[in-house]
Amino acid sequence: MIQFFKGAQTVGSFFPSTPILASKIVKHIDFSKAKYIVEVGPGTGVFTKKILKKLNENALFIAFELNEKFFNKLKNEINDHRFILINGSAEELQSYLKENGITEIDYLISSIPLSNFKGKKIVTLLHSFRDIIGSTGTFIQFQYSFNQKRLFHNLFPNVKMDFTQFNIPPAFIYVCKN
Repeated sequence: MIQFFKGAQTVGSFFPSTPILASKIVKHIDFSKAKYIVEVGPGTGVFTKKILKKLNENALFIAFELNEKFFNKLKNEINDHRFILINGSAEELQSYLKENGITEIDYLISSIPLSNFKGKKIVTLLHSFRDIIGSTGTFIQFQYSFNQKRLFHNLFPNVKMDFTQFNIPPAFIYVCKN
């Protein structure tokens, strides 16, 4: 809760995401085919840990966490050769992937509280996410409102929605493909 007040731009809720929300997120991932999975804004790691439990041995999972307290928590809790944790912004994602020879990823999971940002920054970020998933990947974003619903539909030709009331607050899950 303290992180919510300290990092209003990077923390979206007083309460961490629930395991029920994490299960709803990961059900959209085909772990048998996923080679590259990226998570932006893992926070306390509820999605991260669930993904690592299902991740193939030969897959790579990269997470970007800007909040230093959350970054340090995850760094101390997770020791897995398939997992790379970066203390940085989602805006650095495209550069990082390019530097490491990764042209497209299979899944991009975002917990970034888009409602906390101004329009142009959201559009720029979502454009980069769209480019990163390419023609075969999937972008999964959860939000606490419908505020960006139209934007997702404008940027992605294929958008499906899921919902869980068993989260505080209840969450909408956008599953987007090119």
